[in-house]
Order: sequence, then C-alpha cells, then structure tokens
Amino acid sequence: MFVGNLECGGGKADIVLAIDDCRNCWIIRRRVADIAESFDVGPDKVQIGLVRLSYRSRVRFYLNRYYERDIGSAIRNMPLCPARCVNLISMFHEVRNAMFSPDHGARTGACKILLVFTYRKQCVQQNEIMTEASATKAAGIKIIIVNIRNSLSENTVREIASEPTESNVFSVRNWCIPHSFVPRVFDAISAICQTVQCATATPATTARLTTSINNFTTTITTPIRTTTMPTTTVTTSTFTTSTYETTSLRGNWK
Repeated sequence: MFVGNLECGGGKADIVLAIDDCRNCWIIRRRVADIAESFDVGPDKVQIGLVRLSYRSRVRFYLNRYYERDIGSAIRNMPLCPARCVNLISMFHEVRNAMFSPDHGARTGACKILLVFTYRKQCVQQNEIMTEASATKAAGIKIIIVNIRNSLSENTVREIASEPTESNVFSVRNWCIPHSFVPRVFDAISAICQTVQCATATPATTARLTTSINNFTTTITTPIRTTTMPTTTVTTSTFTTSTYETTSLRGNWK
C-alpha cells in the first residue's frame, strides 16, 4: 500500500472526494480508498470528506468524521445509489456550502482540495456546470478531476479543473483503475498544497524600527525598497492530460 508524506504547511489539508457510485464503480471506490489511506489523517493533518456523486449529490461523511484508518473501509463499503446520469451542479453546491464549512470540520489556513471521479454522463447543461465550477474555485477550492471513459468532454474537463490542468486532469479509459494511479494523484495534491502555502507566505512590505532613548520607545514603520526585474511570459495553448491504460478484471488486484 502506498503511503505518502504531505510535508507542506505541516501537512494540513482538507480534501473532499466526490465519487460516482454506480453499480460498476466498486473498483473506483477501491482506488479512492487507497488514495485516502495514503495520507496521514488527523485533526491537525489531513482531513477527508466524501460526497456521493449522483443525480442528487449527498454527503456521505464530513471532514471531521474519520481520524483513523477505518476511513478506507468507510469508502469501500459505501452503499450504491443507481442513477442513469449525474448532476455536477448539485455536487459543487454541496461541496462549497456544506463540506467546506467550519461547522463540519473545515479549517482556516488548510489547503482546500476537491477530487472528482466522473463515470456517467451529466444530466445538466455544460454552461450551468461551468458557473458552479467557477464559484467553487473562487471560494479557494482547488479542483482535480478524474475523467473516466470520457464521461466529460476535454473542453469541459479543462474548464472545470484548476490550473495547471496538465497535472490536475486525469483521463482513464475505463473503470478498471490501476494501483499506479494512486501516487500520481497524491503528487498532484501535494503540488497544490505547496503552491497554496507559498502563495500565502508573502514577504512583508514594511520594516519596523524600534529605538529607545531615555526609557522612551518609538516604533517607526518604513517601506522596504524592492526591485522588480523584467520578465517574459510565453503562453501556449497545449493541453495535456494523464491517460492511463487499464486491464481486465481477470487479473489479480493488489
């Protein structure tokens, strides 16, 4: 079993998993459980919540529910809820308003990450999905998406996922996800945490000078002089995803 070490920011991250739970998705749940178990889960470390992705998304458990290794069992044994299509709008709304709430364990200063596994077709219009996805990202939630069997178009996936899309979008040809997929997702989450922590650790723009003369203390705040070097940015329109070949269920799973 792969176990990673999320070092950035003391390993403090709030991760919500959104899983498509149709009848053929037991192997998806198994891989999601492997991902959850790869983190050091705890109240001061990584917290994990789970949302059932269906026509009407529902919270299975909140961020502050599990702090032990039985989180993997909770995911593997999650009951199925058959539906012909899924509603990403409902999922985004539930994640933004319920899951990442302080009342349900969301912590100030923790990296907020949403990991979405899609398998079935969508029940709603693409422009409506984009509106909810944009609102979710505007709330400071980073989105990683695993697109199984091309359930979403490439353009839709690229617009939903957070930048950089080349590392936050995974394409899987069918629902037999290999175990080698787990460390790749862990690395994507770790990279997001590092980026968020670096962005919040901005340097001070002022300096405080304190002097003491005859028991009289004065504090003076002065700006720090900074020099900005010219930079050149080159932007390309190339979009790549991580694509995984899969194998038959007849093999032995590890």
